[in-house]
Amino acid sequence: MAKEETKKKTTTKKTTTTKKAAPKKPAAKKTTTKTTTKKAPVKKATTTKKTVAKKAPVLVQEKNQYGKMTIALVLIAVVLIACYCGYQIKSGNWNVGQTKITESEKKFKTEFETLNGTANPDGITHITVTIPEDNNVEYITLKDADKMLDASENKSGIILFGYAANPWGRNLIPLLLEVANEKELDKIYYVNLMNEDGIDLRTTYTLDEKTGKLNMVQGENEYYNVRASLSDYISDYVYYNAKDKKTTMKGEKYLSAPTVVAIKEGKILDVYESTIETTEKDSGATKVFTTEDKNKAKEAFGALIDAYLAEEEATEEVEDKE
Repeated sequence: MAKEETKKKTTTKKTTTTKKAAPKKPAAKKTTTKTTTKKAPVKKATTTKKTVAKKAPVLVQEKNQYGKMTIALVLIAVVLIACYCGYQIKSGNWNVGQTKITESEKKFKTEFETLNGTANPDGITHITVTIPEDNNVEYITLKDADKMLDASENKSGIILFGYAANPWGRNLIPLLLEVANEKELDKIYYVNLMNEDGIDLRTTYTLDEKTGKLNMVQGENEYYNVRASLSDYISDYVYYNAKDKKTTMKGEKYLSAPTVVAIKEGKILDVYESTIETTEKDSGATKVFTTEDKNKAKEAFGALIDAYLAEEEATEEVEDKE
């Protein structure tokens, strides 16, 4: 039975064919023209910005007690400094626009000017002198002068021998300083011929009233060395008695005051010794130094300083060439 059913199914099966549909013609495309109208650009409304000026920041200073105190202290310090500077200038400790005044210069000025208007032991009034502050004087001792005059030491400089109470010196030394300043001499070495007790460092003589003889008072050892070095340039000792009688101690060389010596490398170039005639009675204090006397002294000082400066210049030229 089973085989029969299968056979029947096989004979009744029909063959079916499917017809393909004819290809459709493509539909014509519709052309559509789009018309686009450009819109004019719409301008944006401009808005004007108002410029507002910026206000400067207001500084509010807080109360500061410490700041006020600092300012006050600074002002006080400025005033004190100004007062101090004024005092220094007024007292001569500071020389505005000039070189500082040395202790030697102050001492020299004081020693000479202190005696203005005072009387010496003989009752004669010392003449009044004015010594410049910037006098270029430097103190040295007799021992220092002895070394400078020693040729082996090869020293140079101008030495002034004198003392403040000396009448000739009080007349002539201001002239020396004047000429030295004109010649731009930068230094004068000064030997005070009196010690601190007012005792003469040189050989001196006193008259024995009973015998009428002169007694010698010994000087400092260095004085004799200096005197020996200058023996060819200085005069013999001259003594005046009470009657103004002049006595010359022949062969007894004497370093009178003032004496000025110019030395270059141990060689003596020139020596000035006062030749203005006076007497022991007037001691040079009451004698009026005439214009002629002063001019002769200034000429002599000028020649001495010129000789020294010429040697200095020559030495500098040689050193420059080397």
